[in-house]
Amino acid sequence: MAGFRLAGSYAGQGQQFLLDHAAEHGNWILFTPDASLARTDLGVLLREQRVGEARLTRPLFVKEAWLESDYRRDRLPLEGVTD
Repeated sequence: MAGFRLAGSYAGQGQQFLLDHAAEHGNWILFTPDASLARTDLGVLLREQRVGEARLTRPLFVKEAWLESDYRRDRLPLEGVTD
């Protein structure tokens, strides 16, 4: 994934990069309820954050086992929200 800035890119560009990269390498993408994308094999969850008028990417790195767990599979928690 070298050559693409995961943090601070425009949200649409970041999402398209992850989709293209996953398709090229035969990997899975997880779509979360808050419209984030995750590469479960890498433990990368790509969130977006408003910065002024722009929506920029903000990666969150987690353990692969956490993304793949049955409990979290369909509903990854949002930061700041507790179960």
